Amino acid sequence: MKRLIVVRHANYKGDMTISESGVRQMKELARRLKQHVEGRVVRMLTSTAPRAIGSADVLAASLNLSGYIEALSLRKDDEHWSDLREVLKLVREQLQDVDVLIVVTHLDHAEELPSFFAEEVLGKQGINPVGLMKGNAVIVDCETSEMEFIRPKI
Repeated sequence: MKRLIVVRHANYKGDMTISESGVRQMKELARRLKQHVEGRVVRMLTSTAPRAIGSADVLAASLNLSGYIEALSLRKDDEHWSDLREVLKLVREQLQDVDVLIVVTHLDHAEELPSFFAEEVLGKQGINPVGLMKGNAVIVDCETSEMEFIRPKI
């Protein structure tokens, strides 16, 4: 795998589904991510929360991906709690035969996973992307161990 892209889900409505502003966020994020995924084998994982699934739907359509895999371990809310080691195990299981792995998740995992992955898998010290807003992403370049923060403005 060449890149891990961790996405925090987009804005959502009271019913926890993605809002119109969330759709715009994900379309803009997809535009910014296009150069990182074009011509590459890409797999996407998403939390099972409706706001994450809606975000993954927009990303998949905008990036011409065939779909995604839903994973309960990526969900983190009042009713679901998963540990970062469980998430890392899931990520490691999905690394085979892909160039880019996109993970759509929630605040805690979006802020903690990139540096945890860098430390545990790449053996490099990572930077936690504290304050990662909804609809933003972190790209971990597995070849250089560099992190890039994608904060589209809409």
